[in-house]
Parts: sequence; C-alpha cells; structure tokens
Amino acid sequence: MKVILLCVLLMISTPILAAEENGYVYGDNHCFYFSTPAGWVADNFSGKKQGLAFVFYPASSSWSAATIIIYTRVADKSEGLRKPKDQVARTLKQFHTEYESPNTKAEKVGTIKSRSGAVGEIYKFTGDRRGDTELAVYFTGKNTINFFVMTSRDAKDIEKNRKALEELAQSYREASDCKPCDMLGTTASCKGSSNILQHLPATLKEAVKLGDELENGAATRDYHFNTLMPYFGNKYAGILKHCFDTIQKPDDRAFTFVVAINADGSVLQIYRDLETNIFICMCDELIKDHFPKPPVVPYFLSIEMKFTNDKEQRETSPESKKEVKSPEVQEEKKPHEISYADGSKYVGDMLDGKRHGQEEHIRGQVFD
Repeated sequence: MKVILLCVLLMISTPILAAEENGYVYGDNHCFYFSTPAGWVADNFSGKKQGLAFVFYPASSSWSAATIIIYTRVADKSEGLRKPKDQVARTLKQFHTEYESPNTKAEKVGTIKSRSGAVGEIYKFTGDRRGDTELAVYFTGKNTINFFVMTSRDAKDIEKNRKALEELAQSYREASDCKPCDMLGTTASCKGSSNILQHLPATLKEAVKLGDELENGAATRDYHFNTLMPYFGNKYAGILKHCFDTIQKPDDRAFTFVVAINADGSVLQIYRDLETNIFICMCDELIKDHFPKPPVVPYFLSIEMKFTNDKEQRETSPESKKEVKSPEVQEEKKPHEISYADGSKYVGDMLDGKRHGQEEHIRGQVFD
C-alpha cells in the first residue's frame, strides 16, 4: 500500500533578509524546503487531523484562535494533473460540489519567483458560501504540484498578511534529500536543523528511552530536576486546570508524551501515544513554548500523565462547586487531581507533594 507522507522539519528561524531554510515537506515522490515567515509559527501538530503536516499562523495567536492561517498541500501528478491550472480546476469542482459553494471562482493574479529559481503561480479564490477568501501559490514539481494556501474570512486580512505567504513562496526549493521522520498515522512531522534531525528518534518508545537516560545523566540531572521540571510544573498546572475547566467532557485517560527540545528551548518534536482532548488542549501552548535552554541538544522530556478524582479532595477543596447542566440535572464539578510517578499530586491549581527532583519524579512534561 502506497502511503504519501507529509513532513515538516523545523529549524531555528532567524530574522535575516534571506532567511535560512528551516523546514521541509516530503513524501514518497516529493521533497521541498521552506523558511517560516517572520512573525509566524510553523505548527506541526494542530493540523494533523485535517491531513496537514504543518500549518502556519501569527505568533500572537494559535491554530484554534487564528483568523488567518497558511497551510501546505501536495497533489500527485499521477492523478491526471500536470500544471497548477489543473489543480485549480479540481479545487473549484470540489467547492462547487462537495463544499456546496457554486459561486466560488478562481482568478490568476500573478506569479512569484523563489530564490531557487522556481516560478509559482498565484490564484485567488472568492465566493465561498462561508465567506472565506483564499490566496494560493502553486509550484510545479517533478512528480507533484506543491502549494501554499492562505485563508481567512476577511479579504482585507489576506492583503494585510500577503507578505507572509510571499516569504514562504520565495523560500520554496524542490530537492531530493529530505530524510523521513516521525510516522504517526498518515502524516509525519519533525523539527530541528538537518544536523539535529539525525538524532531524533522515529518512535515514542525510543524517545522515552532517551528521556530516561537524560533524566539520570550526570551532565543533565541538575538541569532536569532543578530547572526544567519546576518550569513545566509552574506553567502547565494552570494550563491543565484551564483545560479541565473549559472542556465540556474532559477525557481523563492517562497518556504518555515526550518533547524534544532544541538549543534555544523551542519544541523540535512531540511524540505521544494518545490524543485526548486534554492533550490537544495543551498543544496550543506547548507547540509555541520555549523551555529553559538545555545542556545537550536535542533534549528529551518524557512524561506519563495520569488523572484521578479523589473523593476527599473533592469534598474539601474550595474549587468544588455546582454546575447547572439543565433545569433538571445538576452535577458536582470535580477538581481534577494529577498523580505523578514520584508521589506528587496536582489538585486544582496547586502542586502538592514531593519536590520534583527527589528520587523518582514526574516522568516528564510535554507532548507531541
């Protein structure tokens, strides 16, 4: 069975005139590099359920809250496509039929040349029944049509942020040396420089093992217990509380995740075994986080996250309160307790128990 994979490798972005390549998309028959636009985030987690290896949005926002986003797509030429206009025609057909937007139209509004010499064709889509406007840049690759799409409900927002899309397009470079990375489902994504990528494991099991080794290493133990863990505990206790308080039906199943941390503290990669709504809720913050700079790179933070509801804590905690679900049914809102491997507990917005770093500890804290 042939599976086409999309992957993003994110490196450190630097605000220079011609930004260095800091990511790539790859599959069985395609590979192209890019640079993240200044002031934007390249997120290799949030779009996976939509089949997007990575999405971009303003750094001041998040995938769930952004009013304007950019994503990438790849269309296989074996499906009868040869030129960008063929993919545009197929997209219009989808709008007119599948998306129930018979008034959608596309207009070619220009071309743009990448620094590698590739010429991209720019199309503007309007008339969507939901009011969306899209601006897309298509490149003709060897085996595929590769394109970036900017979309927003506000046409003025598109024009205001058009420069970000142009920066992406100008950084486009088709190649053949993309190295496969993490594979989960039908999409995959990685972060880090090409040098660091050589050290990234492909599976959660391997990442957990590396995290355990770093946790107890002579050169990394102090950083892990006295810097990294306090940082995570202080920040994410409140985030977890917010997730449980705002999600209508929070999924309190246990999950394990590992965060690979880059030299500047940014998140290179997140490995996980289960995507609960609590895990996904954390991702809006985690994917953009900058952890304390680690002593070795990449650094792997491994965590087993377990949630429990303790009856005594529920009865005595000031967080307990009644929440009206309907005129007939009332249910007590239970403050959630998180139990860590070292005996520490998180209840409400407090961390209670052993100080992280004594004997065994919370396995780690972060996600994919």
